[in-house]
Amino acid sequence: MRISTLIAPALLLGAVLTGCSEDQPTPTNTAVESAIKVTVSEAGAPPYELKEARLIDASYQTGAPRLSLSGKLSGGKTLTLYFSKGTATTAYTTNALTSSLEGAPGANESGTTTYDTKTRIASGQFRTTFTGVGEIVGSFPEIQL
Repeated sequence: MRISTLIAPALLLGAVLTGCSEDQPTPTNTAVESAIKVTVSEAGAPPYELKEARLIDASYQTGAPRLSLSGKLSGGKTLTLYFSKGTATTAYTTNALTSSLEGAPGANESGTTTYDTKTRIASGQFRTTFTGVGEIVGSFPEIQL
């Protein structure tokens, strides 16, 4: 009887200890796929697709059309673009741009977007300048809203 009272806890302890593994799960490097396609060129370099590009906000159904998007440049810094209704715009267009790179404001900003009410597609182009990066020029031919 005494042996069985010692063996049962020993077997239980052995099962628990062998079931515990110190192996850590291997992290996988999964790149975040872009939800939209935005092509950019930094300081005259060849164009490439903005990484992790995504639509933040868009509305063309009111008297104040707007579209905001963000993505990462080749160096990993986040570019954010805010298109809005400027002066003398037609319906479903924007012609004012505010931009930021990691929170720092852009300069010499210009950009436009157009929204097609039938296809529900927005397209646009932009140009902005940042200290340390230079001029960034880009476009997006088709963002489904």
